[in-house]
Amino acid sequence: MSNFALPSDLRHGIKQLASDISAIDITERAENISQNYNKGNPSRRVIGGCSAGAAYLATRLPATYAAPAAALSAPARRAPFLAPLSVLDIGSGLGTASWAVVARWPVLNPLRWLTTTGPCCALRACSTPARAIVLRAAGTEIAAPCPHARPCPILSRDWCHFGQLLARSRGHMRAKGAKLPFEVETFSYLALSRGVSLDRPKARIIVRPRAAKFGGTFRLCGETDISERLVPKRDRQSYRDAAHKKWGDTLPI
Repeated sequence: MSNFALPSDLRHGIKQLASDISAIDITERAENISQNYNKGNPSRRVIGGCSAGAAYLATRLPATYAAPAAALSAPARRAPFLAPLSVLDIGSGLGTASWAVVARWPVLNPLRWLTTTGPCCALRACSTPARAIVLRAAGTEIAAPCPHARPCPILSRDWCHFGQLLARSRGHMRAKGAKLPFEVETFSYLALSRGVSLDRPKARIIVRPRAAKFGGTFRLCGETDISERLVPKRDRQSYRDAAHKKWGDTLPI
């Protein structure tokens, strides 16, 4: 389960903001927000007024916080010496990603927000073409998630993404009208480095691993292509090393 829960002061602030709004009202407004987002409507048209804002925060912020927190953990593992001094949050919206950054690296100055509905937002939804554009423009190297610098091998009908599992509190379940005590937030990310060369992993798991009686199957993006690897239980050491791996983790080939 996710270790990327909302910071306590942020949870407390949301609770206070929603304290004067009935649970039924929050659930109805949250459903309306979800339907409008699914239709492609932008946030400025979807979220209007304090009640709608509280509904969004109560139902979506836990997941939208967990996703960037998970994405930030990948370059942090690759480069434990990383200590950013400032942050520019483009397309910041409510500043959710900034909360995740500050939680990982508390000493940051300055922290700048830039809200936009322009092309920068395409990085989330169109990871494959955006990846090539950013690499050409910035003169950078990939720190994560890609184990190579070649064109993305994922076909255009699919997209490179990962899933973060997170627990739902009772209040979160009540606000969403949900029955399951957990959810999975899908996200895409690209971490770049400049002036620092990092050893690339051999492969990264790009879908949820499949377990069976005889072993585990992993779909991998590797140095040359996308492949599947079966790790049989009879190979005890390899299976022991792979058994705890999850979607988005690296795996030696």
